[in-house]
Amino acid sequence: FNKTELEGIDFVRPEHLVFRGSDGCEIDGWVVPPADYNSGKKYPAILNIHGGPQLRFYGGLNFFHQLWAAKGYYVIYCNPHGSIGDTAAFSDLRKKYGTIDYEDIMQFVDIVLSEYPSIDERRMGVTGISYGGFMTNWIITRSNRFAAAASQSGISDWISLHATDDLPGFDLTITGSMPWEDITEHWRISPLAYAGQCKTPTLFIECGEDYRCPVDQGLGMYQALIAQGVPSRTVIFNGETHCVFRLGKPLNRIRIFNEITDWFERYIPKG
Repeated sequence: FNKTELEGIDFVRPEHLVFRGSDGCEIDGWVVPPADYNSGKKYPAILNIHGGPQLRFYGGLNFFHQLWAAKGYYVIYCNPHGSIGDTAAFSDLRKKYGTIDYEDIMQFVDIVLSEYPSIDERRMGVTGISYGGFMTNWIITRSNRFAAAASQSGISDWISLHATDDLPGFDLTITGSMPWEDITEHWRISPLAYAGQCKTPTLFIECGEDYRCPVDQGLGMYQALIAQGVPSRTVIFNGETHCVFRLGKPLNRIRIFNEITDWFERYIPKG
């Protein structure tokens, strides 16, 4: 199965990039150049954001990254505040969602663009799953620098999430309160609160059996974008869970890759 899917793919070694985050901490990032790299050519890029946020990327093999590189994209990714592998303080984002982590990621993009002039900053996409989906939703309500986005199993409304997700008290850990105690922080970190600022064509990938970030989270953002005339699409994979990216059916994982790639290729012209 793997031989069939990967036959003809030229694998590219990720290039390690260490930079100083918004508070001066050292942060690891990586850049995967396109497989057909030519110094005289401009290329599109995809920013991928990991889940958790208490997970982390590393310089090893990632099939999505390699497949995008084979299609002529740069792929960039980093471990912003909230990631594991550093100090406990570094990975603590309680009451900080959408602040220092967002600043780290956007600073990383700026640094990559300055060090890799072959990336066309007008042809960039952003994607991520779970926390990465939340951050994708957050980014598109704060920046128009990305030509397209693909939010996977993300969070858009922390108020409704309190009543629907499978981790009682998850929002209490993140916001420091229950919704009825202090609804302000719940709404402050809800991308839906800022959906009126979004102009980015966005794809939402959701899973029918996802109880960590239920489908209503993506549908809420989808409805908000459609109501404003922003191109959007939602694809729901019934029978799949929040862990589709590592436990899902191979056929559906391939379909997810194709949905995201087709969306980027639609809104990020290769040039």
